Amino acid sequence: MIIASSLTPDTQALLDRLQSALADFRADPADTNRQRALSDARRQLAEALAVLPKRETQGDFARAALGIIRKFSQHAAQDIPVSEGTLAWASEKARSGPAGLLAAMTLVSAAQLPAAPTFDDVPDWLWGDYATWLFAAPGDTYDASNTNRVNQLRSLTRWIERNPAAQCVREASNAYLTSPAVIDRTLSNDELALRGRILSALFLRNVTRYASTPLPRDGRPLKIGFIAQNFAPTNEAQSLRPLFELSDFSRTETHLFTLEPADDAFAQLCITRGHTLQTLPSSADEQLSILRAVGLDVLIYFRDRLVQSMGDITRLALHRIAPLQVAYSPSGKITGLPEIDLVMAPRSTAPAPAANIGERIGVLPLDMPVYVIRPAPEPTDDFSRQALGIADDTTVYVSAIDGMVATETRRAWARILAETPGSILILQQTEQPLDAQASAAVAQSFIKTLAEAGVAADRFALSDFRDRAEMLATLRLGDVYLEPLANAAQRWTAEALALGLPVIAGLHSAPLLKAANAPEWIARDSAEYIRAAIHAGTHAEERRQAATQIRETVENYAEFTDTLGATDACCALLETVYDGLHASGHAIFRRSSALITVPVADNSAELLQSGQAALDAEDSYQASLLAADILKSTPCDANARLLYGRSLLKQGNAPRALAYLLPAVQLTPSNASGWYSLAQALHMDLQTADAIGALETCLRLDDSHTDAWLLLAELAENAGALDLVRDAVAALKQLSPNHPQVADLAQRFAN
Repeated sequence: MIIASSLTPDTQALLDRLQSALADFRADPADTNRQRALSDARRQLAEALAVLPKRETQGDFARAALGIIRKFSQHAAQDIPVSEGTLAWASEKARSGPAGLLAAMTLVSAAQLPAAPTFDDVPDWLWGDYATWLFAAPGDTYDASNTNRVNQLRSLTRWIERNPAAQCVREASNAYLTSPAVIDRTLSNDELALRGRILSALFLRNVTRYASTPLPRDGRPLKIGFIAQNFAPTNEAQSLRPLFELSDFSRTETHLFTLEPADDAFAQLCITRGHTLQTLPSSADEQLSILRAVGLDVLIYFRDRLVQSMGDITRLALHRIAPLQVAYSPSGKITGLPEIDLVMAPRSTAPAPAANIGERIGVLPLDMPVYVIRPAPEPTDDFSRQALGIADDTTVYVSAIDGMVATETRRAWARILAETPGSILILQQTEQPLDAQASAAVAQSFIKTLAEAGVAADRFALSDFRDRAEMLATLRLGDVYLEPLANAAQRWTAEALALGLPVIAGLHSAPLLKAANAPEWIARDSAEYIRAAIHAGTHAEERRQAATQIRETVENYAEFTDTLGATDACCALLETVYDGLHASGHAIFRRSSALITVPVADNSAELLQSGQAALDAEDSYQASLLAADILKSTPCDANARLLYGRSLLKQGNAPRALAYLLPAVQLTPSNASGWYSLAQALHMDLQTADAIGALETCLRLDDSHTDAWLLLAELAENAGALDLVRDAVAALKQLSPNHPQVADLAQRFAN
């Protein structure tokens, strides 16, 4: 077939004019004259394309135009508003054949054209470029309720499932898989499910299905695997680690798998905790073979890894490896992958059940996501306000962004800067960094939005992600942390609170702010969010007082740092789910849409009373069983933790007792008997100095605690702290002069 060349001096001039207008727009996207010039150039090129004869739609002119269309799909130019007349013209042309479709693609973005044809009505030679245009990253004009995007994806899915090897299908699927829209957080459940079908069709051709049948537990520990790219301080690792970090060997056998070697510190932690750690080889077949050979009952992935990446772990999740395959989703969103049986989420984000999603929802008995938050390293001198030229009296707003920023958020932040004189905004990209083009698109969008609000571009900065230390150093520059109004990475909200930053957030993160004793910064809507941020930015003393209160609260105890609660909650839910799966089988299990929750213990107060009575009667085993029943559904209950810790202490298991007693006293710091039990556990674990400290706290709360004075005297004597022994003896002579141990101590320390 001979394709006529339609590239003439006139058509070349149209292309050059549009290229020049696009470059000018990029330099200043907020300039309305440049926007108008770009729109005019697009219109002229579109009109020329619309009248191309069919034989020339694959010629040099059309190919050059497609190259420019691809550039439009990669930055903020796709969001320039279009008139109703322009949209009507583009809609008509899009349905008139190849030339008209090229014209429509030149003139408007796919998000602006809800009537764009499906792949069934697009010539196959255009599929790759059409998919690039169609699945461009959602911008300001994206409407999540637009059903046409789902219809488009459904059309592509059918073609991929029918003939994935065809060249046009390969080009369209490659364009789709490499599009930012595929990993965007705005994808609906329907889009995620179609994505799962596409991945299965592309990567599981001619793969024999592997059967994995759940075996009864019969009192044995569940064999649970966790898989991550690595267990360095990333969002993936910091989210997964609380689920296994303090696991109970009697209930779970933990296996950890990474694609990259773990650092020495994490490897040593695994040895200390008794976890098996293995780095998988690069071959997919070998990875599958190794994972299946372990004989796991449960395999857990991090949901965002599966949705925001097309890497090896996502491809592994397409296969059946264990009887129960789980995605942990702090956000409560599903994966859409056919072999994921369960999405596990805390109460605050667990979605309502939906019959069509194909994944069961398991509700962790936690009020919020929990993260491993380690102490932040001290920032270097070259990363201080002074070194960066930021004045001490400048209000610095900071935020972490994980991808594109929603229009509502950008406009809110622009309004906040406009009404907080002299303030600046620093945005820090997370470890899911944008590529150079996407990063430029974010910056252009912000500059445009700021200009519309009358805010200079130099009051905004976008920082690349390097590592957690630099991320935290950037956040430390701030006075106020602004959580994005949509698609926020809650892990960084938790990190900001741990740094003592006042956080302005919506209802989505209300549990985190309440846990940090900062409910006054929770906003019910965008208007309240803006008011709270402006207030925080313009009231420095109130802000400083809030920062101190937040920091002290989190340092003492905050549920979003309670790794023990997360580990126990995960274990309790998985036991419940696994037993249900074993009883019903996969088919029945997957058909149900009911939420799965951990059964709540009947009358916790009576169970506690019975457990304490059992402990007093020297039946520590029964006491531990009763405490464990409470902890399954309320894993952060301080009284149940105290009872369980004391039971373990009676059984001689001091390290495990400490895991429960320490958070118990953090939750109830005025409980003298709790501090005494903690001191006993520390003493049994040979942590004498800390045991003495716990005893001193106990006695400050209750100076009549004879047993605490006796233990303090014993430990102080062993440590050679004779003055402390004499103080204890003096107190004991007043409290229990007839106690045999007191008489002995009084005789030995008479002087």
